[in-house]
Amino acid sequence: MVTSLTDWREFPDELRILGGGNDHGVLIGLIPHENEPLGALVFNDSFCNMVQGFEDQISFALNLDIPQKKYRFPIPIDFKNFFFQYHLSPIENQLEFSYTEDPETDVEKRAFQFYKISRNKELIILLHNDPVRNFFYVYANEDNEELNNTIKRVNNSILNTNLTLGEAEYTAKLNDYIYQYFRLCKIESLKNSRESCGIFFREKGLKIITIEIPMFAWELVSTKTRANLHNLYLYSVANNLAPAERSSLVSEKKMNIPYIPMIDLNKLTSGLNDIVYSIMKMWRKDL
Repeated sequence: MVTSLTDWREFPDELRILGGGNDHGVLIGLIPHENEPLGALVFNDSFCNMVQGFEDQISFALNLDIPQKKYRFPIPIDFKNFFFQYHLSPIENQLEFSYTEDPETDVEKRAFQFYKISRNKELIILLHNDPVRNFFYVYANEDNEELNNTIKRVNNSILNTNLTLGEAEYTAKLNDYIYQYFRLCKIESLKNSRESCGIFFREKGLKIITIEIPMFAWELVSTKTRANLHNLYLYSVANNLAPAERSSLVSEKKMNIPYIPMIDLNKLTSGLNDIVYSIMKMWRKDL
């Protein structure tokens, strides 16, 4: 089994299932977006101790949408280096938005493969990363006050922040730390009846939740700097800018990107352990 996040640069390219002998347990999906490796933090001794005795109930889907090795940046990384190194394919080639009953392209077939692995599970947890927020939150199909309170406690006690989610144009805010899964048509119009993972799985009657793991310590810069850099990053994603184009954009705007470190990995690991285990206990009362 993988034992270190730094190993992500050596992860195999193909989708792998690790652990779990029970077809009906909990499935945790890792690297569901190309530039989002922090879910691998769940491979740690503390988490193993938390679920001791229930190992056969838990399995991991590794490398859902892992990028080529040349695009895998080192961990930890600061925001500036992340901005110039991250890789994200056009939306039509992102697994997260490629779920369909009639897969044709390679990414659609990979998404359907993950669905087939998931369809007998009692609960699926996806571990995403958010480069522009410094607190944990989730996407879900419904509100859950107990879960919201757990995330609030983790953010307050471990990350020392009381920031909450704002309203979003593309989806509904269900609680301070819960966004609703949204249909793909809210952000893009694609052929072949493709759908986002959370909606596709919901319509198949599956229980699914996505944890967004924060990446960078945005509290170290001013509100104005944070807003400018957030917009810069989101613009680069929306326009699918290559690294050289991002560099040109920064030069053109005469922007200075200060040093913004990654949040301490021990804090992220502790928070992730707490939230994942809490979610499993809510849905799996036997844990």
